[in-house]
Parts: sequence; C-alpha cells; structure tokens
Amino acid sequence: MRVAPNQAAVVLPPTVQSSLVTPQQAVGRVMRVEVLAQLDLLRYKLRTPMGERIAESRSALTIGDKLSLQVIGGDDKRLLVDKLPTPAQQANSQLKTFLPKQLDASRLMALLPALAAHAEAPEGVARLLAQLPTPAQLMHANSLQNTLKNSGLFFEQQLAAGIIPPHGDLKRQLLQLQNDLKRRLTPEASSSLNSGGSPHAAGKIDTIARASLPNTLLDMLAQSIPNSLLHALSQELDGVLSRLVSHQLMHAGDEQKLQQHWLMELPVRDHDGIDLVQIQLSKDRRGAGKDTPQHALWKVSLSIALPDYGAIVATLAQQDECVHITFHAEQAHAHRWLSTHCSALRQRLQDCGLSVGHVQAQRGLPHDDTLPTSARGVLTERA
Repeated sequence: MRVAPNQAAVVLPPTVQSSLVTPQQAVGRVMRVEVLAQLDLLRYKLRTPMGERIAESRSALTIGDKLSLQVIGGDDKRLLVDKLPTPAQQANSQLKTFLPKQLDASRLMALLPALAAHAEAPEGVARLLAQLPTPAQLMHANSLQNTLKNSGLFFEQQLAAGIIPPHGDLKRQLLQLQNDLKRRLTPEASSSLNSGGSPHAAGKIDTIARASLPNTLLDMLAQSIPNSLLHALSQELDGVLSRLVSHQLMHAGDEQKLQQHWLMELPVRDHDGIDLVQIQLSKDRRGAGKDTPQHALWKVSLSIALPDYGAIVATLAQQDECVHITFHAEQAHAHRWLSTHCSALRQRLQDCGLSVGHVQAQRGLPHDDTLPTSARGVLTERA
C-alpha cells in the first residue's frame, strides 16, 4: 500500500472497524443478533456484532431469540431492522408469479347459492354447498376440530400419508368443482377453436370477468347460465384455490418448530347466506422442557366484520388449563357493546367448568405486525 508523505496508514482490528460502520452504511447487511429486552412496541435492545444496540423492528420479536435480522435504515441512536423471510415465505413469493391471482372466497360463495338453483348448474356446486359448515358446528369442540381439519389446509399432507381426504374437505370440493367446470367448458372451447373462434365472444368473457361481482353475475343468473358466466366462475375458483395454496405454503416447514402457526379461511353457511370466517391458530411449546413440563400455549384469533359494528378481532388463548379472551374493536360503539357482555361471558365460561383468566375488550385493532399479511387484507376488505 502506497502512503503519501505526512500521512499515516492505520489498520484497525475487524471488531473496531465494524463498530465504526454507520447505520446508513450498514443498510442491507444481515447480522446475527440476540433479543435482550423489549423497550417499547417494536423497540428492542439487541446484542449485535457491534455490541448492544437499540433497534426498531418492523416485525414483533421475542426476548431470548437468536436470529438473523437485516438492517433497513436508522441513525446513530437506533437501527431499523426487519426479519429475513423464511424459506416458506420466499417460496410463497416466488410461486405467486406462477399461480393465478389470489381472490377472496366471499365473491365466489355469494354466487354459488344462486347458481345451484338452476337445473343445468355443475354438479359440484350443490355438493360443495352441502358440505359447508354451519355456525353451530363452530360452537362445539369436536365439530370445530373436524371443521378445521377439513379447511383444505392439510389436503396434500393427508395424501402424502396415504389417507384419502374426507368428502367434506374444502380443497377437495373446490378441485372437484373446478373439474366439473372444465368439463362443461372444454366442448365449448373446442367448438370455438374449430370454427375459427369468435373475437367478440372472447371479449365478452373478459368483460364479464372484470364486471363488478357478484351483482352483475347474479343478474345474469336470474335468466340462464351462459358459458361466458361459467368462464368467469372458473376464474374466480382458480383465484380462490391460489389463495388456499398460498396459505398452505405459509405454514410449510412449521412441523418441527416450537412455534406453529395456521391461517385458514372457512366459508360458513348461515340462514341468510354464506359468511367467510378467518381463523388464525398458533401453538407455542417454547416454555415447555423436560424439567418443567407444561401445556402448550394455544391461541386462536377470529377476524370478523359485523354490518353495524365494523371489524372485530376476537383472540382466545389457553395455557395450563386457563382461558383468556380479548376482543379488539375498530369502532368505539362496538367496543362499548363488547365491554358490556364481558362479565356475562366470563360467568358462562365458568359455569361450563373452565378456569377463566381475563375477559376484556380493547379499542382498536391489533397492530399490523401481530397479524399475517392476509389477515390484514381481510380486515380491510370487511371493514
């Protein structure tokens, strides 16, 4: 190395060099850290290769965890960091470019009852509607467990184990309906191809697919079931299956982890139509060990939107035989309404022989970082 006169070259040890790197220079770097303490919401004290630092994280962290974080910004007083995507999340992101566009199942479910009223409707429509759970099935432990197992989330897992998924499995029913629609549409597609096709007909299909659903399609159903409508329904079905596949990939590789998460959307058949209920389940076994065995922490989050009360998230947690329930309400009057029923709910749970911890209602929805991305989308759509 050439050194100019009156200048000195000083080579610092690597540890000192790293301590001189500013957060702006470190943007994009990945470092291994240990979470020492939580100072505030999403603000933590971390042990890093540069020593102990205060950092703000886009995602919630757990005290004691050792993980890799990426620096995304900051200044001399604090770092801005974020978790690296898991292999399952990376695979999910890559597959999204190859899968059809994800669509919410509520639009499809709004159309199916009207479609089933026609004699020429595909067989899979009535079969799917008959298999949908009712609200009563979500109120009892055994039937709720069966409903969760049939959510479609475990379809391929059962096949890999040599088990044929039950007829009530949601993904099995959606795939069968998809096959029914393709069989109905294939002869029509072949006929169009042999006759040279019709650009006008193709344009009509695209127009229907982009129409405001479900009102436009419901009006058409009052008259007949044209093939163009079946094309639009087929696209809706492809989007719903794509969303289900995305939820399955979200949980890939969780089986061996101490923390497991499941996110599922269940169409529920009620007297006034079909509602879409989203359930988030998590199981935490990190507190259990050989010397200190204890029950795993189970947490269930239910996201709904009521016409007069807006978005509500109900979270039920169970650990060591004690049940805790928290309601988050977006609107003030919904918070007041829930608060007036907490005492009665606590008493009913105790009358059932349960050990009850807190039963409370809070104003405002949970922080975005505590919910999966798809859960935030559903809350926004339903609000």
